[in-house]
Amino acid sequence: MLKVGDRLTVSARGTRGAAVTFQIVGIPQVVAMREASTGAYQAQPSLYTGTYGVRPQDAARNAAVLVTLEVGARRVTAVADPPVTVDGRAPRVVALYPAADRPVANLRPNVVAEVFDEETAIDPRSVRLLIDGRNLTAQTSIAETAVSYNPPRPFAPGRVQVRLTMADRAGNVRRVAWDFQVVEPPGLVKTVTLNPPAPLTGDDVLTVVATGAPGGSARFLLGGLGRPVPMRESRTTPGAYFGTYSPDPGTNLLRVSLT
Repeated sequence: MLKVGDRLTVSARGTRGAAVTFQIVGIPQVVAMREASTGAYQAQPSLYTGTYGVRPQDAARNAAVLVTLEVGARRVTAVADPPVTVDGRAPRVVALYPAADRPVANLRPNVVAEVFDEETAIDPRSVRLLIDGRNLTAQTSIAETAVSYNPPRPFAPGRVQVRLTMADRAGNVRRVAWDFQVVEPPGLVKTVTLNPPAPLTGDDVLTVVATGAPGGSARFLLGGLGRPVPMRESRTTPGAYFGTYSPDPGTNLLRVSLT
């Protein structure tokens, strides 16, 4: 893997006096190669070398390196071996939950940043999560596609400040800052928390925990699922309701009702 500042030198032998270049597929930069030496006899091929330096935002995964030689009207392209991975860009943030600068009528929402890094992956050791200035990294769940925090207790109504720092395995850093507004829920449901809050795999079981008025009947509904899933009230904690479901791919929208 090549990261910002690394250099890749490519060598090739070919007809003397040719124009020779190389390019990593997926990166627009074309690198000219210099004719370094010529054999003692004209029939012997020349050695050509060129060097590419990784720049910020350059990115390619398992990409072929193409060497092109031109002499007059003739043009020949060969593929160098092995392929290379170049990672010069930071992880991309796909979505934030709760959404930035939006009110959320849930006193205990999951705090989630969905992320994507096509070239390498998130380095778990680089993640640092602050909520309202408190370092909660030790309580944070870190996966390849999400960084999430499951609050153990409800937030007080008001603005919540989130600051997230992370890097991929090439050392490219991404910093994310967003705020959301917790408001008192108007209905019977006070809090809704998902576990796991990150995108689910085929073997995951989704657990939904809701709190509200005791003595009710609760259910939750997943987007794309035609029937609601019943929830049961805790025997030891009145007003706490639990339900589980093994979702199909794509059922990631949640609506909870409490009656």
